[in-house]
Amino acid sequence: MPNVRPQETSRLVAFGCSTLLVLVPLVYWTGLRDYALPPKLFILQAVVALTFAACLVIRAETISLPSLGLPACTYVLLNSSSVLYAADPVVGLHELNKMLSGFLFFLLVANWLRPHHFPHILTVGAACGILTSLVGISEWLWWRPFDIPSAGLPSAMFGYRNLAAMYLIQS
Repeated sequence: MPNVRPQETSRLVAFGCSTLLVLVPLVYWTGLRDYALPPKLFILQAVVALTFAACLVIRAETISLPSLGLPACTYVLLNSSSVLYAADPVVGLHELNKMLSGFLFFLLVANWLRPHHFPHILTVGAACGILTSLVGISEWLWWRPFDIPSAGLPSAMFGYRNLAAMYLIQS
């Protein structure tokens, strides 16, 4: 009987990446003072942590570091030690939390994602980029079908136009 667990974990990681590509750019919560970044960060960290934990449960094996793993580990360790010398340790821990979720995402993709899932993930990313662009273009044309607050139009769902532009350039 063939071992299907690597396929299961690869599919799970591909689904997690696709979920991130859909939810992170499109989610916002107007009930918060800073309505754009905290919900996006929460979604990112929750999906990465849950996907990583599920992969460990499905396929308990040692996690290998790819060729960029040693520099990434060094970077994380050096930045972790900088929290001890931060002027505001709470802000330092918050930044460390964001960096650790990025490092977990790096390990997740490097260990469990297979290349044959890339076209699907890129298609989902392009579709979300197009949707975000359409929302930004509609705001620029002063047709606002959604009441999305903004510090600078057109911002799509990012709170400010520079963040929306950065996302669209990356997508």
